[in-house]
Amino acid sequence: MHDGANRKVFDNARKLREKMTEPEKILWNFLRMKSLGVRFCRQHPINLSSILK
Repeated sequence: MHDGANRKVFDNARKLREKMTEPEKILWNFLRMKSLGVRFCRQHPINLSSILK
């Protein structure tokens, strides 16, 4: 689990990563090339309350 995310949130994030649309696949292929010099994470589950603090 990541930062307090519950199993349901974690499973949903996995499903979103597995069932990307074609435009999402194109975007993530571009972002993986690291041409922007920044690292991106896909559907990384976190506990919302940790953001709102």
